Amino acid sequence: MTHRLRYAFQIAAVAAAYFAAARVGLLAAVTQTVVSSAWPPSGVALAALLLLGLRLWPGIALAAFLLNWTAGVSASGAAGIWTSNPRSSGCAT
Repeated sequence: MTHRLRYAFQIAAVAAAYFAAARVGLLAAVTQTVVSSAWPPSGVALAALLLLGLRLWPGIALAAFLLNWTAGVSASGAAGIWTSNPRSSGCAT
């Protein structure tokens, strides 16, 4: 496997893990569908960045965008949340 292919696979794996954890986190949403009191993807993001390196941040950013977009936020709104959220949580709080 080439270095670029392995890097792309790692980004996709981090994105998938973050997205899955975020969907579980949204199950705790009480008042709105995109606001949660618990946010497991923060742990996924922290573990991925500490264990695998900061170079995998695009996977977290991609998953945060996709999560908001699939949760009913408009694409432009999801992009705004994604670019302005310093902790890359993806949760529209």
